[in-house]
Amino acid sequence: TGADIADGALSQADFPLAVVGPQAGLRIESGETTISTAALGIQTRTVGFDVNFSSPPLVLVSFSSLSNVGVSNLQGSSTTNDLTIKLMVENSSAGSYATVSWLAIGK
Repeated sequence: TGADIADGALSQADFPLAVVGPQAGLRIESGETTISTAALGIQTRTVGFDVNFSSPPLVLVSFSSLSNVGVSNLQGSSTTNDLTIKLMVENSSAGSYATVSWLAIGK
């Protein structure tokens, strides 16, 4: 999980070729962020990559924990230097949050 893997600790060798292909210069970044879900509607968090990609990477995002919240529509979109995570909060309570893990693969 994001809490178990340090940023920058993964490389292409950690993934099967069927997943990432034999591409020279492939970069992989992972991370985790917490988004407040105390308000209803779309909540957004943007996180910067450690080193810019030459083109927007493929990004996978997933929930690793939720607290007192109903959430749908988790999305991640990237540029060469950051990732924007959006989620739709359908019901909530004070102090609620979502912890989201992400993985970016690109050059």
